[in-house]
Amino acid sequence: MINIKVSQNFLHNPRTVNKIVGLSNISKEDVVLEIGPGKGIITDALSKKAKHVIAIEYDKGLYNNLVEKKFENVSIYNMDFLKYNFNYNQNIKIFSNIPFNLTTEIFNKLIENYKYIDDFYLIMQEETAYRFLGNPYCMETSKSLLYKPIYEGKIIFNFIKTDFYPIPNVKIVLVHYHKKTYSDIKNNDIYTYLDFISYLYINNTSFKDATSNIFTFEQQKKIRKDLNIDWNKNITSLRYEQWIKIYNSYINYASEGSKKTVKGSYKRTISKQKSISKMHNPNKKRHIY
Repeated sequence: MINIKVSQNFLHNPRTVNKIVGLSNISKEDVVLEIGPGKGIITDALSKKAKHVIAIEYDKGLYNNLVEKKFENVSIYNMDFLKYNFNYNQNIKIFSNIPFNLTTEIFNKLIENYKYIDDFYLIMQEETAYRFLGNPYCMETSKSLLYKPIYEGKIIFNFIKTDFYPIPNVKIVLVHYHKKTYSDIKNNDIYTYLDFISYLYINNTSFKDATSNIFTFEQQKKIRKDLNIDWNKNITSLRYEQWIKIYNSYINYASEGSKKTVKGSYKRTISKQKSISKMHNPNKKRHIY
């Protein structure tokens, strides 16, 4: 089991917590899910602003302490968030100070369940936030491209290190992801899009090489001309708008054989990430607090 003191930094100033919760668009009409409430300082602020709060805490001791606080409109569950089943009659919002070493796993689960989530607010390491947000903070990454068809993301608050205990050795920010009115991908087929992005990022090569197995040479040339792409440059240099147009070309013109090649790439990438994580931490069970 991961030592919670190592994996998570806790906010301790109620004024800071009230400020960041106040920056959210959470209202008395909303159901809010909090991942890893810890000692309940954010839970308390959320309970005063939301209709109902669902708090998921893995650590048994922290869970028991939360239950003893007897929040009026908070349901507390002692479980692993990655095993949580999203199934609501209304959409929810997420607000969480997540364990930083589990950001990728949590982020993936939220994107996979986008149908249920209107907004999510994540406290993240600044450098990680840049990678997960992409442009305008940095070049697009495989992570930033996963959310952009569905959500708009931005940093809305910069913490100071003493806001947390233990004091982190990195800069921390609050990121807000807000669901778009209309998705940028056809038919909201999120898994086909996730497969497409994952497949092209597997080898991290040029546009020409990365797409050689899914487009014919003539199709490549047309895309290159239409989008003004230098096909010898790495695919990481492409803008989000170019990615969407390439994806639409894939949906409209790629052969069924090519699509079979791409299908399942997202799950294979996730599986590979988990294997690498286990190699680096062979004796640690990865639970979400």
